[in-house]
Amino acid sequence: MVLMPIAIDVIERSLNQTTAFFRGPNLFGKWAKFALIVLIFSLFTGSGINAGFDFNSGDFSRFGDVIEPSGTGIDSVVNRYSETVAGMPANSPATGMVMLPYLGETDAQMIFALAAVLVAVVIIICFVLRIIGNAALFAAITACEKNDVRLGLISQNLGRGLNLTVLQFLLFLMELPFLIMLVIAVLGAALIFIRWATPGLEAFVVSMFPWITDTSLLVVLGITGFLGVLFFAVICYFLNQFGIYLMYRKGMGAFTSLREGISLAFSRPPELLFLIAAQIALGVVIGVISAVVGIIILIPMILVFGVLVLIGLGSLSNTLVLALLGAIALAALIAFSYIAAFALSPVYVFIFRYNLNVLDGFMKK
Repeated sequence: MVLMPIAIDVIERSLNQTTAFFRGPNLFGKWAKFALIVLIFSLFTGSGINAGFDFNSGDFSRFGDVIEPSGTGIDSVVNRYSETVAGMPANSPATGMVMLPYLGETDAQMIFALAAVLVAVVIIICFVLRIIGNAALFAAITACEKNDVRLGLISQNLGRGLNLTVLQFLLFLMELPFLIMLVIAVLGAALIFIRWATPGLEAFVVSMFPWITDTSLLVVLGITGFLGVLFFAVICYFLNQFGIYLMYRKGMGAFTSLREGISLAFSRPPELLFLIAAQIALGVVIGVISAVVGIIILIPMILVFGVLVLIGLGSLSNTLVLALLGAIALAALIAFSYIAAFALSPVYVFIFRYNLNVLDGFMKK
């Protein structure tokens, strides 16, 4: 009897488990709840369905007066130095660009303090949402294996979600310096090209970014940044492929599961290579399926948003109508995202079952 590699051997079993999941009584209700869990996981972790949060500042034209009624706030700085640019009104957005060198120490401290508070609030919100999203991930895995779909599984897995989120956040902090290096190197290469392609801007570019003249520094930053980002991408692969499922299967903490997952994967190098090759092939198939579903959903989505844009263009002076259209657009986006999660639920079930079967195969051999 010829033994098949784990990554190939579990494909048929995973397909059978996927089809079995979508059988039985009350199928639509189970499918709908599972799609909601997938939607929460996808939106709050940014996996599968892209999600972004736009924080619109609104009208803060009077904010300086509120903070400093004595007339030494942001508005007074704008009025004081608006003459720096001839003909530029105090409320012009460009005025803010030229007034920065003239900001007093108090004004600068207030701006940086407000920016720090805003960044801290955004980080806290994203952290909390990530915890819920990771809890939904474990809820989806549990639902797939036990064929028991309940929204209450999310709250039951909040502890695991927090544990995983802390590890992911620490990995991100460790990766961040390398990411910054890579961005600086890419930006430097782009500026060098601009400097070469437009000689008239050479003096301006060099004066604004003097470090681009040090090409050896950019090369070192680019190589170091790339290797660092690649290293953490590999770490995240082992966390997603083995660590998360060890947390579910063995009840391990995130740090322990990552260490055990890496050890387990490298204990069978040939199986690991087969797994990566099989995942590339499966990724192509799943990508095609997802693209077809996405196109089918995208067409009515474009039509809906096109109608909303046309209505909005005809109601630019009506704030109430624009706010209502914004709410409708947000609701439509969530609705289309849920439809996509519903349509792709079998794909998610297959992926979860496949990864669990791969883990079980690695632990048995």
